[in-house]
Amino acid sequence: MKHFEKALRDIVEPWGIQLRALQVQRMWQHWQMVHVWNERTNLTSIDTDIDAAILHYADSLTAAPDLFGDRLLDIGSGGGYPGIPLAIYRPDVRVTLLELRRRRCSFLRKAVADIGLSNVRVLEGDVAKVVGDLFTTAVTRAVFSDTAGLAQCLAWLEERGKLIAYRSDLEAPLPLDPEFRPYILAGRKRTLALWTRVVEKLT
Repeated sequence: MKHFEKALRDIVEPWGIQLRALQVQRMWQHWQMVHVWNERTNLTSIDTDIDAAILHYADSLTAAPDLFGDRLLDIGSGGGYPGIPLAIYRPDVRVTLLELRRRRCSFLRKAVADIGLSNVRVLEGDVAKVVGDLFTTAVTRAVFSDTAGLAQCLAWLEERGKLIAYRSDLEAPLPLDPEFRPYILAGRKRTLALWTRVVEKLT
């Protein structure tokens, strides 16, 4: 765990993100579960502790300063990224992990229960079908590059809610005029693209 912790802290502490020992322990516990379940459920192609600390956990936490409100939706959560690291870092935020595939939902429910994340729930469903309450922030590491895909994500947000998409490219154009937050992660160019939902009212 010490290599995982050092790699994680070396990245996030210069960003002003301070992690308590218990938070690092919970992220490590989650990674160990991902590693085991990956043998039968394809959760990630990353297989080393240091790469996981940087490319999954540190990367997930880049959106922490931009979270808005106290209800967060992780769209297409997969193995729990970025939702679980953000939930561990921000226990005051209620986090919903939205995942379409049943086997991955089973993993997420097991991880949430074993780690003891009382602020997290798992929702099995399709981003195209909005159910239940709306959220103040939505995050996704899946790539939505067209207006239709982004509109599906934005539909889960309340008025003035914020959508944050993690992207590996800075040059590709995106619809709906996002705000960009570029950053460097392990020498790689990354960016957060941010949209705010504005509901048009009929007059």
